[in-house]
Amino acid sequence: MKKLLFVALTTVLFFSACKIEEEVPHELNQTWNLMSIVCECSPFTLEKGDYTFTFDTGESSVEIVNNIPEDNDGHPWLWETGSYEMVWDESAGTIQILTPPTEEWDIVYDYSIEDGILFISDQPELDGPLMRLEK
Repeated sequence: MKKLLFVALTTVLFFSACKIEEEVPHELNQTWNLMSIVCECSPFTLEKGDYTFTFDTGESSVEIVNNIPEDNDGHPWLWETGSYEMVWDESAGTIQILTPPTEEWDIVYDYSIEDGILFISDQPELDGPLMRLEK
């Protein structure tokens, strides 16, 4: 009986001492507001909520909400409101948003998060877009 009690007590102590690791969500996994774009395009003003990205790296998806008025000409390359698949490579620091039915706009963007600001870019040194997003 003492052996059985010892084994039971040892088992309980062992499992209670085991630390269950919880997966910490990636900093990218939240809603980001597009605040500015630098590119070879006409300027326009954005307010929080005008254009948002909600990333889910676990599901490899991004939800985009586009509330920019249709009369805002010169920005047809912005994604429409919808849910998109994405290819995310944390080690390379890249995001690719897949836009069916064609992949002609499936650009691989570089991204970085600095001081709580998300930067998404595609060769800004060659007049590609540099997007600045805030929480």
